Amino acid sequence: MGALKKLTLFSLFLGNLSLNAQIQKSSWLMGGSMSLSGNKDYSSFTFNPNAAYFFTNKLALGGAFDASQWHNKNNNTNSSSMAVSIMGRYYFTPSNKEKATIKLPVFAQGNIGLVAGSGVIFSSLGVGCDLFLTNSTALEISGGINTDNTDFSNLYAMVGFQIFLPPSVFKKKAE
Repeated sequence: MGALKKLTLFSLFLGNLSLNAQIQKSSWLMGGSMSLSGNKDYSSFTFNPNAAYFFTNKLALGGAFDASQWHNKNNNTNSSSMAVSIMGRYYFTPSNKEKATIKLPVFAQGNIGLVAGSGVIFSSLGVGCDLFLTNSTALEISGGINTDNTDFSNLYAMVGFQIFLPPSVFKKKAE
């Protein structure tokens, strides 16, 4: 099967998932984002895929991986880093079936993690919203603040893509 045909079938599958499962217990959130951030001394580009599980309605816990490229404006040097973090996300949007047709759920998210090989512990706190393109795929826009144990902090803005998978995707069909 050709790559285009597989992509089309996968897109149709995602487009047919129920809106009711977006932020309800036992659903999954998978996706990622790219961010640009900076302050007077640094600028950075970050790519961070994530996955989270909804343990209760509207509350997802999971993890993320961050790959970053930094530019130090003071001495014109570049560096890169990789990090892992745990994340928590809470949606303020109603999640019951009668109100699940809202297409712009708002969330707050927090992360805490470790930068590989450096001993740097970081945290971030932000807010955002998911603009649903289909019943289960969303364009995500968020912003917030990053800080770490080296007295570094900055503001960030992110654009990402998320896929919301209902519990039925992972259940075995009865034979």
